[in-house]
Amino acid sequence: MGWDAELELRCFDGTSWVVKRDDKDRDTVVLIDGTQWADGRIERSISVDDDLTVEQARQLAAALTAAADEADQMNSYDRIEATQ
Repeated sequence: MGWDAELELRCFDGTSWVVKRDDKDRDTVVLIDGTQWADGRIERSISVDDDLTVEQARQLAAALTAAADEADQMNSYDRIEATQ
């Protein structure tokens, strides 16, 4: 999604990971997405869209770890650090 001048923000989708599901008609997806505001602040989130078996949960854990690592890495590229 592009820049929304009226709201002064842009929403974006980052990398996604798929956990294959043989027991359902769709796979589980782990996705990094976020929002960037006009002042440069960026907020990222990691979302998961399903319930899982034990083996699928293990696959999900690996995908979540990869997503968290990538989100941390992307945060280091941001030009403005959010203050707490």
